[in-house]
Amino acid sequence: MEELRGENNLALDIKNLFSSTHLEEKRSELPKQAISLLPLLFPKFVITTNFDETLEIVYKECHPLLHVIQPGHPELLKQFLRKSGSTGLFKLHGGVTGGFIEYSSIVFTEKQYDLHYAPNSPLTLDLKRCLKSKMMLFLGCSLGQDRTMDFLKSIIEPGEHHYTIINCKKAERDHKIKELSEKNIRAILYEEDRHEAVRVILEHLLEETNPEKYQENLKNKQMEQFGVKTEKCQKSDIKTAWKYFTQANQYYDSKKYDRAIDSLDKAIALQSDEPLFYNKRGLARYNLNQSDLAIDDYNKAIELDQYYAEPHCNRALIYADRGDSSAARSGFLVAIRLDPNCSEFYKQDGLFCLNSLGLYGQAIEDFNEAIKLKSDDESNYYNRGLAYYQLGQYKKAIFDFNKVIELQPNNQNIYFNRGVSFYQLGQYSQAIEDFTQIIELQPTSEVAYYNRGLVYYQLGQYSQAIEDFTNAIELNSYYQDAYYCRGQIYKELNKYNEAISDYSIIIKLNFKYKEAYLKRAEIYRLQGQIDKAIQDEEYAKKL
Repeated sequence: MEELRGENNLALDIKNLFSSTHLEEKRSELPKQAISLLPLLFPKFVITTNFDETLEIVYKECHPLLHVIQPGHPELLKQFLRKSGSTGLFKLHGGVTGGFIEYSSIVFTEKQYDLHYAPNSPLTLDLKRCLKSKMMLFLGCSLGQDRTMDFLKSIIEPGEHHYTIINCKKAERDHKIKELSEKNIRAILYEEDRHEAVRVILEHLLEETNPEKYQENLKNKQMEQFGVKTEKCQKSDIKTAWKYFTQANQYYDSKKYDRAIDSLDKAIALQSDEPLFYNKRGLARYNLNQSDLAIDDYNKAIELDQYYAEPHCNRALIYADRGDSSAARSGFLVAIRLDPNCSEFYKQDGLFCLNSLGLYGQAIEDFNEAIKLKSDDESNYYNRGLAYYQLGQYKKAIFDFNKVIELQPNNQNIYFNRGVSFYQLGQYSQAIEDFTQIIELQPTSEVAYYNRGLVYYQLGQYSQAIEDFTNAIELNSYYQDAYYCRGQIYKELNKYNEAISDYSIIIKLNFKYKEAYLKRAEIYRLQGQIDKAIQDEEYAKKL
């Protein structure tokens, strides 16, 4: 076998080949390493699991950085999808060399794979949408692996033919061809020499392509690669801008928002027409409480790309903070209409309807959609449960809270809300278990003691109730409701002095607590202290 050439020399060979006007005549002269030509010759979109350094070099030299996409770059994927005429490389999984893209390795664990490529994940839905308009080449994909094949099954739809280059034993050849053809994937199979297989598919592509059109494509590539100096400078500026953007994302994730803004300023100075830059700077400014400047950035992002959904949602969040309900709701709905496959937009609209507008039914509809798109986000179940609670649908609320507890078994808020729901249904033993669980997780939770005390009170277990109310008071000496409930139990137990003491403490803490005056007046009458009773009753009337 011919000795493989160095990576840099091979990349140069590829560029020189593209300068030729006689590619059709040079089929036989294509290097065995012609795999590196595929992303340049193939007109649409390449999905790959593992690609060598040569392929990276070629992409780095011949394509803007934004065309190399991986699961950790959802914003770049959306940007690519909006540019229908562009060619891209999507990194399904595996490893890449450092210094070219953001991560030196994106080898997935099973959990990460499930997270990114779940059937209803935003990433899977976006890729599925991409395949409706772009022919795909699956390069280096090990299609025999269950997870990879399951993913391909979920995104490939009838109507388009795609290619794959895979290793296949001779005995499995017919079965594999049939299996893939059923999925509209045209297989180029090889046993040993993958480069020979690549040469074969190149010939197929050349035969199926209009030669004149192909020559024009090659001339365009030549212009891109050997253009005037100003053109090269522009491409270099774009690459540098995206490096600043990557840097800004790192600063943002570390909550270094000032530094993120500095990097984004530099990115915008080099590429002022990229909406992603403005949207990210808006987010950073929002986190620094610079809401006016954030709105300016979101407006600019929308101006540059009217179909870019995220800045609409981000701007709506600011309107919501300012109490502009109409503008906020409108913004959330626009974001949903532009990108109906984004769970976050439904979630934000649902939260706004739940917490600000009191539209609990609408909130439930939003969370339903969010859950369909992202079933592993426990916050959607939690918030839907709160909406059900507000509507008095306690069983449905408990169902959602159960789901959250499965995902977050140590979340105190969930046990509290489920406990309250059990209480509303009269399921007191379950409610006690939930409040007890909170106390075990956080022994200083006076609210848990108070609510468990209420349940014991309903059960007539007064000693346990008094103990819990006392514990709540010891943790918070200003807990007026705990004094009130304990005073009520003391009254029912005919411990009038203890009850008067509790009601008197409440009045001292809050002289406008009307019920405390009335309860104390009742006890004064029972004790025959009519003057004191009348005095408390008269004062209560003034409140």
